[in-house]
Amino acid sequence: MQENQTFYYETQKMLQAAHRELSVEDYQSTVHTMLERLSDRPATALELGCGVGLAAISLSDLDVEVTAIDFEPTVHQIALENQAKYAAQVNFLREDFYQFDAQSQFDLVYYLDGFGIGADADQLKLLKRIKEWLKPDGKAYIEVYNPNHWRKADGVTLPLIEDVSHRYYYDEAAHEMIDIWKREGTDEEYTQRLKCYLPEDFERMANEAGFEVLSLYPEGRMDYQAMQYHPQASLSDCLSYCAVIVPNN
Repeated sequence: MQENQTFYYETQKMLQAAHRELSVEDYQSTVHTMLERLSDRPATALELGCGVGLAAISLSDLDVEVTAIDFEPTVHQIALENQAKYAAQVNFLREDFYQFDAQSQFDLVYYLDGFGIGADADQLKLLKRIKEWLKPDGKAYIEVYNPNHWRKADGVTLPLIEDVSHRYYYDEAAHEMIDIWKREGTDEEYTQRLKCYLPEDFERMANEAGFEVLSLYPEGRMDYQAMQYHPQASLSDCLSYCAVIVPNN
């Protein structure tokens, strides 16, 4: 997990100029899709790994009371700038959510594009913590990486920003997507690893944590031969899928 922490600290510094060009409109579609899939609007929500805070702000604009946490200082600072820019009422906290001590329970806990840090035991621990943070009738919404997709990305290099590129690998034994960011012409590179789960494996783990999986929604897929993104995909070949889970009380 330490390797991933270093990755986030360093890569978010690289991206800060791009982050500041984003707007709340860039996240409205994601938030509206999430609410449609949940089928009801929560009164309170907790976002894990909120980044620059624009999804949280978009949700708060819909009269949801949002707490949003991220441990990384660069994105936390930009989230505070966005809070002031949009006069948002989001409670932004710089926290490690493995250490986070919630003062209340929430109708919704959501985690977009980031689940899978560490070993299987870490994911199980996080799911159990999410259950503690939820009200008994609450829901969690979690985006999970699909190994079928990331296996196809093994060895692919993509340009990112300026002189930075990233290269994907897939560790078959560990079921991990490996993303290496490198500044061209230097030895500077940073690596993140995210565990990938087939839907049935995620469901098994969610059950062990005390959840029932209500539904799974595939996101898009990337065709790496044509270098083209397709917004529609099946559960078997999507880049990631979003799970709606509820406590199995």
